Amino acid sequence: MTRRPYRSITSQLTDDHLAAYARAHEAELRGDWETAASQHLSVPFFQRSTHGQRLRILAGLGDAAPGWMVARHLTEVARRLPRREDHAIPTAIELGVVVGHPGGVDVSRIGCEHPEQVPAYLFARDWVTRQADVHEGDALADLLVAAAPELVDRSGVRRWAGAPMGGFRVGETRGESLALVDAESGEEHEVLDLGLTEQVPPGSHVLGRLVPVEAGPGTALDWRPLPIDEVTARAVARSPHHWIEILATRCRAGRIPTGFSYLSESSTTSDLPHQSWTSLLGLGHDHDLGRDRQGPDRVIGQAVDAALRLADRGREHVRTHRHTIADLMLDPHLTPERLARHATPAKRDRWRVLAECLPPHAAARAAEMLLWCEVPSAG
Repeated sequence: MTRRPYRSITSQLTDDHLAAYARAHEAELRGDWETAASQHLSVPFFQRSTHGQRLRILAGLGDAAPGWMVARHLTEVARRLPRREDHAIPTAIELGVVVGHPGGVDVSRIGCEHPEQVPAYLFARDWVTRQADVHEGDALADLLVAAAPELVDRSGVRRWAGAPMGGFRVGETRGESLALVDAESGEEHEVLDLGLTEQVPPGSHVLGRLVPVEAGPGTALDWRPLPIDEVTARAVARSPHHWIEILATRCRAGRIPTGFSYLSESSTTSDLPHQSWTSLLGLGHDHDLGRDRQGPDRVIGQAVDAALRLADRGREHVRTHRHTIADLMLDPHLTPERLARHATPAKRDRWRVLAECLPPHAAARAAEMLLWCEVPSAG
């Protein structure tokens, strides 16, 4: 079989595509999510992009998007600032390879069809690459200069600059909060619960940065954290500014596995993987629907059915999966047309349970479904 040659997306972009991409980026720096989504998705190659889906979520939420969610998205915008491709991005990728892939990148493991795709995949998904790029690199600092001051102030992302890395033991959830315990000192931090324990059980250890937010207890993780062993978490907790060297040393010594830092794509709306609602279908949180022949648009209705069955069983069953279900409710593939068949009087009580249990940024959509269940023609 003859293998078709690899052609990068960049090499296929026309001048019109590049202009639309630039307009989208400028709109993001203003916080104009509708324009940004429209321009970004006008490029045929980006119509299924995760970044485009994130923009559609923010456009749909509008002013209801919480500051922490906007701030998380802005850290992604920071990584895409112009003039970073020549130096900053290659440096970040190289660091990620040195730390997490000292013996070389396993192309088959990270799911690339062509070796030329490796840098882009690592840039998007390697946790070490991302953290070092945003915080130790200049991405966040540059964003604070480039973005509209009103957007920076509204998101609160300015206060994230300088946040140190930490090593934590995952505790229990308490209402809207999650306990994270410093792996070395034992100091307990109360952070905004964004669903971490729906994939990483209490008692596990993670690396991450605590940042100030307006919601909940006033502190959250800046991004989905990295699951890690206890020894490494304690070492990072003792010397947070040496986290890169600690990870590199332990990986080279075989104490943590090669490729430990390569994760599935992350959600900006929770501490879970992108489209983690696949777990409602029994596929696990990390199932990549982008590689599934069915695709998210074909199975998302089945996930809604599963969420409603949980609601029928009671509030406690929903609370156990509430952030996973929240990501489902916000997914752009869940169009009004696909929701319509779930708007029946018989499902009214189930939607009420979801509206009462889901976090605020997703509860509104469930509450809307309550209204549609009252319309006789909805079913």
